[in-house]
Amino acid sequence: MINIYVDQEKLLEKPVTKKEKTDIRERCLDNYREVTRDEFVEILNSSLSFIPSKTKNKSNKDEEFVETRVIILDVDNTVKDENNNVVDLSKDDSRYLSIEKALSIYLVRNFAFAIQKSIRYSEHLEKFKIVFILKEAITDHSKMVAVYEYLKKNIPGCDDNVKASNRMFFGGYKSDAVIIINEANTLDIAEYPIDFTVTSSKNCQNNLGRHYDVANETDFVKLIKNEDREEMQQWFKDCLFDPSDMSFNEIYERLLTIDMNKLLKSSKNLRCLFHDDHNPSASIFTGKSGHSIFHCHSSNCGVSVDFIGVVMLILKKDSRVEAFNWLLENLDLYPTHFRKLKEESKVLFDTLESMEDKLFRTIKNYLEEMRRVYDTLLLDVQFLDYSKGSLTCIMSGEQLAKKMSFYYGEESVSSVGKWNKLLSFMTFIGLIKKLDDDDIPMDMLEYLNKQKKDKALREKGGNSSYKRSNVYRLNAFNATSVIQELTENIMPSLEKYHFIYQHFSYAWVKMCFSEEEAKKVFPQNSRSELSKEKQLILDEAHEVLQGLSWQGTYIMTEKELTNTVCERLRNVGNNSVENALKENRGYFVKQGFTLERASKDIKRLYNVKASSSFLVYLAKGAGIDEVIKELILSGVELVPLYQFTSVTRDDGRRVRKRKDPIVLN
Repeated sequence: MINIYVDQEKLLEKPVTKKEKTDIRERCLDNYREVTRDEFVEILNSSLSFIPSKTKNKSNKDEEFVETRVIILDVDNTVKDENNNVVDLSKDDSRYLSIEKALSIYLVRNFAFAIQKSIRYSEHLEKFKIVFILKEAITDHSKMVAVYEYLKKNIPGCDDNVKASNRMFFGGYKSDAVIIINEANTLDIAEYPIDFTVTSSKNCQNNLGRHYDVANETDFVKLIKNEDREEMQQWFKDCLFDPSDMSFNEIYERLLTIDMNKLLKSSKNLRCLFHDDHNPSASIFTGKSGHSIFHCHSSNCGVSVDFIGVVMLILKKDSRVEAFNWLLENLDLYPTHFRKLKEESKVLFDTLESMEDKLFRTIKNYLEEMRRVYDTLLLDVQFLDYSKGSLTCIMSGEQLAKKMSFYYGEESVSSVGKWNKLLSFMTFIGLIKKLDDDDIPMDMLEYLNKQKKDKALREKGGNSSYKRSNVYRLNAFNATSVIQELTENIMPSLEKYHFIYQHFSYAWVKMCFSEEEAKKVFPQNSRSELSKEKQLILDEAHEVLQGLSWQGTYIMTEKELTNTVCERLRNVGNNSVENALKENRGYFVKQGFTLERASKDIKRLYNVKASSSFLVYLAKGAGIDEVIKELILSGVELVPLYQFTSVTRDDGRRVRKRKDPIVLN
């Protein structure tokens, strides 16, 4: 049998962003299988990504490798030019390896199982994988790497970066992606002169052009820029630690104590990482805090930074938070409480997607975007977070807009308001929590204010109106409880107040709920009050609705209310009145009026005749008891109270008289 982790979603195009690749890998790791050769061919032909090995703890670390029966060589027919840019090889180039040429190679023709065309395969540029099935499974990571090195040496033209089966391979070209060379072909590694005495760390000459135990400063910079997790974890293996029970601040402090001399495997004199340094001018020393400091003595440079600062400068990140999160992801340093929260969030959003037809329309319409925002917050944790149960994240609409451009294109960058609003909506329905200054740890608040000041000086010449990023907390939760809260409390409230996402604002939440609730939801720079004109319109409409009872009328359509207010406020434009009343329907519900859509059942309940369905307001107290309403709708012959009126007969006696139905055109 073949051990394999398989994605459950077909790949339509090769993923570009790290987030897309991570999502695919996580889906693969959630679906472990043991398959036959025929089933393996089906996977190769299905455009599904896969990891052809078995590992412990869903990890790609060397020490977590368990076994594999598959070796896959990758051929992409590209090289790097003198400017380090990737360029395609011409078919006339002697280095170009076509499928036809590959099949003529002895090892491939006689021992390879199949060839799979890659997702970016074309007749003009052949990109493909050569698949070997081993006679016996390999259970040692270094042996597996040695087999890869032997095969690549004897099959020129294969990608040197592909050197292990515990990595992910993206789905193939399309349904006819696979060429079976020979169903019976098997590779018996015992028959070949493979040197298994050389460990992977010394045997693998990687694309940085060095052995792991022979390093220099340039190699380290290339390592960081290449963002290869396997390479990173191998280089850092002597510096890594178990983060399971640590807070993010503890992980951060531990990273700062990494001995950069040991990490760079260097002598006392170093070439600076940040400028052309022909004469070594840098050194590493331990500061008073116990942190390892990289310092350049050149007067033209003068860089003096700790380990996080080094990574930040190499990657040109905007903040230490970004550099910290980059290290968490690439070195797999997430604590247990993070992993649990991530798993529970997946359960939550998967469950919400499965009950799509039952969701309130706004939640349904924005579910995909909310999921991506939540995942983005997970990857932006603050290093001054001391909690071991929740996560604290820093995010502004501007930052989020840039991150969302990976999914929604460059137009997202200019949609700052859109993403600020979605963050507030997610806060409103309880998915995340916005922290006010009083809730933020003092050192984190100082960090944010300094960041705000630095950016203001850099971008606006010291403009004090520059706003700092917001702070959000992702609390540990149970998906079932969150869904119950949404369905039993939040969605009924949204329906009650006739919520429309377009009109979601600080003013709306303040009117329908409270000022305190609105402040919890919206950051300070998004708290806009109602204009004087809108307040005037609402006051006038409220007075009109108040008059329904003493006029003996209990019902009024929204259109009629709009026309009445327009007649009373002749200096205000009709569109302004109409928009103000639509945007703030919840205000009148909050004031005690009933707002219903005049459906067939509602018309029956309230003794109304109308040719179409539209919104109607009922006077305060004119609602029908829920028990009575259920009886009427179930067919019991009850007559609504408001079908009757009291009249005085000639003899002075008051009697009840049936009212004619209210006719609404």
